[in-house]
Amino acid sequence: MAAKSQNRQQPVRRDTPDAPITKRLWWAHLAVVAGLLLANAALYHSTIGLGFLSVDDPDYVLNNPYIQGFTAANLKYIFTTPYAANYAPANLLSYALDVTLAGSKSARAVHLSSMLWHGFTVCMVYLLAWVVRRHILMAGCAAALFLLHPTHVEVVAWISSRKDLVATSFAVLAASCYLLYRRAAQRRASRQPQTRTSEPLPAARRPGSKAKRVETEPSTFGSKRALALWYAASLFAFMVASGGKQSVLLLPVVLLLWDVLVEKRRSLLMILDKIPFGLVTLFFGWMTWHAQPSTNQTAHVFVLADTVITNLWLLTGLGKYVVYRMAPDPAAWSAVGRVAIIAAAVAAWLAPLLWVYFRQPVRAVFSWWILVQMVPAMLLSFLVPITDRYLFLPSVGICLLLADLATGGAGRQTVGEKSRTLAGFRAALPFALLLPACIWAEKTWNYLQEWSDPRSVWYGAHLKTESSQVSQFLGEIYQNAGDRVNEFIKTGNFSDKTNDILLAEAVLAEPVQVEALRKEWFESLSNKTNSLAYRDHLWSLAWQQYVDSRAHRGTLSTPNLFMNRGRLLVSQGKFEQAIPEFQGALTFAQNSTYDVIRQESAIYALRAIGVAYWNMRNYPEARQWYLKAQALQKKSGHAWVLTLDEEVRKISALAGQP
Repeated sequence: MAAKSQNRQQPVRRDTPDAPITKRLWWAHLAVVAGLLLANAALYHSTIGLGFLSVDDPDYVLNNPYIQGFTAANLKYIFTTPYAANYAPANLLSYALDVTLAGSKSARAVHLSSMLWHGFTVCMVYLLAWVVRRHILMAGCAAALFLLHPTHVEVVAWISSRKDLVATSFAVLAASCYLLYRRAAQRRASRQPQTRTSEPLPAARRPGSKAKRVETEPSTFGSKRALALWYAASLFAFMVASGGKQSVLLLPVVLLLWDVLVEKRRSLLMILDKIPFGLVTLFFGWMTWHAQPSTNQTAHVFVLADTVITNLWLLTGLGKYVVYRMAPDPAAWSAVGRVAIIAAAVAAWLAPLLWVYFRQPVRAVFSWWILVQMVPAMLLSFLVPITDRYLFLPSVGICLLLADLATGGAGRQTVGEKSRTLAGFRAALPFALLLPACIWAEKTWNYLQEWSDPRSVWYGAHLKTESSQVSQFLGEIYQNAGDRVNEFIKTGNFSDKTNDILLAEAVLAEPVQVEALRKEWFESLSNKTNSLAYRDHLWSLAWQQYVDSRAHRGTLSTPNLFMNRGRLLVSQGKFEQAIPEFQGALTFAQNSTYDVIRQESAIYALRAIGVAYWNMRNYPEARQWYLKAQALQKKSGHAWVLTLDEEVRKISALAGQP
């Protein structure tokens, strides 16, 4: 009886790595994934009509000649040369695919693609959660939380943040493939071919039969081929992720933590199978380090600590989400406050050790995933180290951790458990996720509305932060709108009346004023009094934002801010006042560590000073500044101002020096 009891096959639990994936389970996966994709489309469909943002989008898409088709020349440039201070070939290839499929550089097509990329990333989070726990409820909860997290709005709504989508989706896929590689290795180790004596069949059926020596074959999943395929897939996915954005470069550290804490690996192979990942990290890290211009920022312990604490708060989904934030300022804190922040950051890094102490190594890895993935952005000492898009990859960890905490005991009963109260409590735990899910969904939805504001996302941002950049970009929105109205006043032409009416409705408090503008713009009235007043109002709003931007500039190099201030003064006929603004822009441009800014901004500033003197009819002085701009443009080897040579000929003729 004892022998029979031992030989009786024990049922395999459905939440273990060896559990079979039945046809019914496949259908359940399909239903969950379909539901996630539909929810993703329902939440983010409004981003499709956002258009291009004035910041970075022109560089990455509109003015990028290398995404116009998969030609040999374009591919060579994409894979060999940094672009826009980044080395991100996978990111550029994603844009090239969008342009090829759409047939043009369509903002709607690129936004649709970003929405689909986010859906793909949600599915990858579902896959990773399933691979880790083999629990469909946990995987679904993790993916749903990731879908709703408010830090993701910027990544989906801003075309230039595509790199985060590409990098994170493939980084999560790389992690899943690596865990499958390790699972295959474990199965192979536990099912090595071994010689054994089979039980003889009953003598009545096989007279004279003898015991045979047979060999058990390892499963296909644990074969050498499976190991090689899963490992290669993981390495390839990591390469693609690193080619999307270098924020993923420390993923091998997380994989090493998994090996040490979860699998208790202590072999040389544990190090050897990380070497290819390390080489990928070194290559892309080196390329990025040399592509990024120096920010002249030095690492400060307090700034790093405050970044960690602020990031963790934002990952709770309870913070204020905005495109740009003020950098942490050590001078704004007392010595005691700085020490407390640093101590809190150290404690945050040590906290996952508690999971190790309580024998929860998987949750320790989830916790360190969050922290480790914050590091790359901090290492580069960006001017603003705290940004929503930097939290896209770390948010995977917080969603996995919360889902695992909530579903760790759902639907299971430990041996000897008889307490119905405890069983009921564990079964109800997943419903606790409804609270953060609802809060996150509301914040995400509200933040998406800010992106759809006719005044642009910068309007909502300036209500949340005193960032110099936010004020500058909002000022540009008002100034450009005023310039369009000014063009209408002068020529009767209006490039985008429909959108500008929506902007007027948001800017002007009185519907009567909007209706008066509507009549002037759409009925071509000769009297443009309301348009004149509206133009001056827009320019006044722009100047106020520029004043705020300059007040909060700090040590930030802002040549474009001073260029905008000068342009606005020129539009108002204040040429003499504009010259010092252009000279300020020139100084910032000449001191820039980024070649593109140093060349382009300096040429535009030199030309702008010439334009101011031209309007003042000081032609000889104007000619001198134009000649400086022309000489710099020729030296740069790039035609930043296409009409510059023709303008030089004209001003030379006016100055009497053809």
